[in-house]
Amino acid sequence: MPPSCRRLPGGCGGQVARERAAYSSDSAGHSPAGSPAGSVYLGSAYGGFRCLPQLLQPDSIVYSFGMGTDISFDLALIEQRGVHVHSFDNSPVSNAWWQQLVAAGYQQSASPRASRPGVTEAQGRLLRTQLTRHPLLLGANNGEVKLRLPKGFKTSFAAESAGARGFRGKAWAAQARTLTEVRRLLNHSSRPIDLLKIDVEGAEFDVIEAWQRMPGVPVCQLAIEFHSRLVADGRAARARAMQQLAALGFHLVHEDYQKAFEGDNALLINPRACPHVFPADGERSGGASKRTQDLTPARCGALLAGDVLSSMWGQPPAIRVPNKLRKGRYHEVRRKGAEPACWEHEGPRFFERVRDGADCGNTSWFDFVTRADQEASGTRQPMPALIGFLDDCAKVCTAAAGHAITHRSREGRATVVPEYKRLAMACESANYHILMLWRTSSKPWSMCTNFKWLVCAAQGRLPNQRRNDLVLASAPTTLLSLRHDVAHMTDAQSFSGNLVYHHEVLLLAYICDNGADLLRINTKGAFQCAFNRTRYDRLAQELKGTRPGTRGLY
Repeated sequence: MPPSCRRLPGGCGGQVARERAAYSSDSAGHSPAGSPAGSVYLGSAYGGFRCLPQLLQPDSIVYSFGMGTDISFDLALIEQRGVHVHSFDNSPVSNAWWQQLVAAGYQQSASPRASRPGVTEAQGRLLRTQLTRHPLLLGANNGEVKLRLPKGFKTSFAAESAGARGFRGKAWAAQARTLTEVRRLLNHSSRPIDLLKIDVEGAEFDVIEAWQRMPGVPVCQLAIEFHSRLVADGRAARARAMQQLAALGFHLVHEDYQKAFEGDNALLINPRACPHVFPADGERSGGASKRTQDLTPARCGALLAGDVLSSMWGQPPAIRVPNKLRKGRYHEVRRKGAEPACWEHEGPRFFERVRDGADCGNTSWFDFVTRADQEASGTRQPMPALIGFLDDCAKVCTAAAGHAITHRSREGRATVVPEYKRLAMACESANYHILMLWRTSSKPWSMCTNFKWLVCAAQGRLPNQRRNDLVLASAPTTLLSLRHDVAHMTDAQSFSGNLVYHHEVLLLAYICDNGADLLRINTKGAFQCAFNRTRYDRLAQELKGTRPGTRGLY
């Protein structure tokens, strides 16, 4: 940052934002296999960072070293993910600013001249309960460190070890603690840190050097600002730090370099410390006992917002794409980048209408069975919803129907019944709800239609369903089966219908309070969803922000 904009974390208002726009670059090619896509910039241009918020839950552990006088990043995490943030600083300017904020009732007017965002009354209430400030610095060792003001700086103090520019004024003594000691003090030693933000004015190089002596760094996401300008031979120091982080298992997700300011931010992810996102190799196979380690509801939510699965929400094309892998089947076209999603053609309140079941009872979900036929079957027992791979659904329906489904013309002659029509008739006869729409339908299939049907089924709102019973014709998705089908059933332009069942399982696992129970089912079975409106709304917001590419599964 330029000397006129010095403070503990962050950048320099709109000027920094423009520089970031000019020099930022996605680093997807550096990400590990299975790395979630879609890093998001949170906070002001002055003090924000990139992270993967979809990996955070309310009980996630979040450390933010380098509070300074801008907590917009911390506040954004609290507001969007409901986390509790542990924020750290003990420099003179930050201490004085925090005391003023507390004295003002946790409220602050915006200061454009100082590039400082305001703190509203509502945000102040969140700060009281969901942010804890600790008067500590992050260090390579435990003990006292001396902070001084580098020459040309006005507010941002740095450790004496970062003295490439020289210092002026008096020193400030403060206590520093290693990451291991901080985790011990906060009783977090048994859990990895879900997100660690480091903005410590040059001390990051000594901290990373000290990490080399640790058996492992228990950090899932690392959002860090490198202050190369404050140390001797800064570019080489930065390159060495990145090599050291790579040796510790970190992979680069995103970086932005502000050439004019000789500074840059980076977001890295460490699969070894993300058990809820990256299962260990030994956990990816095996029987039902491994399922809870294979996928979790939180992991399912992250996958739904990833590149491949969010690309399934495109508008249905006028002409279907033949599936070269399965004769007689078709691929659906993937949505890419800024292409409109199907919900954009469904109206501005699509997700709210789906959540509230506005169209559950007034839609015919069978292409070859009329609404009257469905209503006539209402005298029978309740109709559970059937989900699974197409072939498995066909087996369940034809076995339950007890006879082959035939079709005759008005003249009484037997005719060839198309596969999908035969399946729809078999399932209706067997008293199962199934979504079956063909391209001749006035409203052809899309992921939005599938989503609408599944949410209706999860809440027991389909015609004659009566209870929220779902029958699984196929075993639930595992990470291994998902990866296999993505590898064999997608290309850069299209995806196979087989992926729809994977999507359904991940969706139910995330939006149902008992989603973990679904993932534990090891064969076929039944499931009743305890629908969670909060998780549903959170997922809807994340989906609206997706701009998928074609980079792979995650």
